Amino acid sequence: MNKYTLLSLILALSFCFSACEDQLDIAQHGVTGVDDYYKTDTDAEEAISDIYYRWQTHILSFFYLTNFTSDDMYAGGNRRGANVPIEALSGFTFDASNTHIENVFTSLYQMVYRANAILDNLEPTTARQKQVAAEAHFFRAWCYFYLTALWGTPPLADHVLKSDEYTLPNTPTEELWAFVESDLKGAISSGALAEKASVDDVQVRITKTAAQAMLGKVYVWEKKWSEARDMLDQVINSGKYDLFGGDYGEILCSSTDFNCENILEANFIKDAANTIYHGLYISIGWRGEFFSWVDNDCDVGTNGWGQANPRRDLYDAFVEREGKDGYRLTHTLWDYETVKSHGIYIKSGSSLEQHDGIFSWKLRFSPSDFNNSPYNSHANLRYMRFAEVLLLAAEAHLQSGGSADKALEYVNRIRERAQLEPLSSVTMDDVKIEKRLELCYEGTRFMDLVRWGDAATELADKDLKIGTFKSDGTWIPDAFSAGGGFKSGKHELLPFPTKEMTVNKQLTQNPGW
Repeated sequence: MNKYTLLSLILALSFCFSACEDQLDIAQHGVTGVDDYYKTDTDAEEAISDIYYRWQTHILSFFYLTNFTSDDMYAGGNRRGANVPIEALSGFTFDASNTHIENVFTSLYQMVYRANAILDNLEPTTARQKQVAAEAHFFRAWCYFYLTALWGTPPLADHVLKSDEYTLPNTPTEELWAFVESDLKGAISSGALAEKASVDDVQVRITKTAAQAMLGKVYVWEKKWSEARDMLDQVINSGKYDLFGGDYGEILCSSTDFNCENILEANFIKDAANTIYHGLYISIGWRGEFFSWVDNDCDVGTNGWGQANPRRDLYDAFVEREGKDGYRLTHTLWDYETVKSHGIYIKSGSSLEQHDGIFSWKLRFSPSDFNNSPYNSHANLRYMRFAEVLLLAAEAHLQSGGSADKALEYVNRIRERAQLEPLSSVTMDDVKIEKRLELCYEGTRFMDLVRWGDAATELADKDLKIGTFKSDGTWIPDAFSAGGGFKSGKHELLPFPTKEMTVNKQLTQNPGW
């Protein structure tokens, strides 16, 4: 299927009304009842397209939740207090009513419901229907990976719930991981998922190798190191994916959509008639009102909102690993001198709050990516790159007592692309550093810190000091006592949303909340 032809279709499931008199029990015109749906390839395609669509549309809150909780960025804007929900995520002052926690939790369960509707009602007989069923298994597993990793014991809904099942209790974490494994194994063994013919082939849909990569990631979270090592090695040795060899600064832009490195990505088509409003890229763009765009010669938007500013700690980690002029650093983050070299200046007398004078470049607000308006971008969202697979596999080899040479090989592939000298030996600290630098802004850091047991150390003082950067290049790490920072015994798991706790009296809230 051509990448531009998988359009997002919203499935409307409706039920006929019944009246007291049998003769008034007339089917509603223009509506297909659930008993008559899921019968054809078209029905199946419409149903799975709705899940692909929702995989796209939760992009904003998903990005906020998985990135602002890390030690890589501030939740900024024009001033402190202007964006309370994301500032709370960044400083660990959020509670169970946080908008973005609720949005992500709800969105994941909405996708689970739609996957369940397919799997409960579709009796696949054709190749297309079997592919849709396998994809439904994959998406249900993908959702429960995040529900389990972030919330620990969310309720397991493995079918479309009846009215008397709406209030489900917590499900033990081990049972959830077993369920995720089962779904992914079923999708992989079905023989129905798409697959790439070669490393340069383009597949817009979920591939078998992508499902294997996701299963390998699940094994890492379970600390099933041998299983993770073997599964991720299969992905690496398949030859279906590889590291992108072009301009690293374009690796998250629309110009590199569906390149050989992108294993899981949500597709945003370039079509003004089919735009999806999500506002992510304008929200993270440099705060345009505070700049003078004297001779802007680079592909960066002038009207961003400045809500995702790199912390100096991230920049310093790059410098320590690869030097101030490192290739990957200069294609990921810019300092103010680099910004000025492109004819862009902070207005005289202005200050950038919640800002350390470091500017995101790898993830940026680019006019070339606009899709009809700056609120819409046709740059695909990368959920997993081949680089992550290499680093997960390196970790699995080290933790399982497998091949240290394999772990070294995988890390050095990342370093070679970053134009760094190869290491002669590799440790878990090396893996952790490379993963932070390679995948910054890609939603992995917070979850990694938690599972490594490093969050309490690395995030303890998060946002207790907020930087201010002035037009003269002065950086002031202002004191800001928010009562925040990561708390052991509490922030390892997110709180179940207040609305969920209100309606579901069988659900037990996570510790500390």
